[in-house]
Amino acid sequence: MCGIYGLVTSKADYERKYRLIKELALATQTRGRHATGFAYSDGTHERYYKYGEAADLFVQRAEFQAIGQDRPNIIIGHDRYATHGDPRDNINNHPFKSRTLQFIHNGVISNYDSLKAEYQCYSECDSEVILRVLERADRRVKGIQNVYKDVHGSMACALMEDRKSTRLNSS
Repeated sequence: MCGIYGLVTSKADYERKYRLIKELALATQTRGRHATGFAYSDGTHERYYKYGEAADLFVQRAEFQAIGQDRPNIIIGHDRYATHGDPRDNINNHPFKSRTLQFIHNGVISNYDSLKAEYQCYSECDSEVILRVLERADRRVKGIQNVYKDVHGSMACALMEDRKSTRLNSS
């Protein structure tokens, strides 16, 4: 299973925030070393990055180190242990993105094969189907209800809404 983490904070104390998110990425890599990714927003811009490598390599990348300069107030991150989809193909790695959402998941979707026929998924990763169920609904609450109704398996999820959001949804 994967490791997920998140942080919602003020825009102050950038050094401390960077150190904390780096510590979280490294601490959760024991839950998955196949791929690492994160998404963040500073309230104006959003960014997301993902690579098929463990967190200890990922945190050395310029993209990760940019967290300190971009000064985000919301961050979600994922250390992947691959169960569906080859992590060398980056489309299978987290976070998954739609037009307005960034999404990460830990768990296994037991009815993935039947759901992927109904929802247009671009990856081979079972987690993506949750995002597709969410985005099909006209309201976020309805999307979450549909996930609980239609998606079977184990799950811990974090969802970051568009760049104007300062809210992190999780279950």
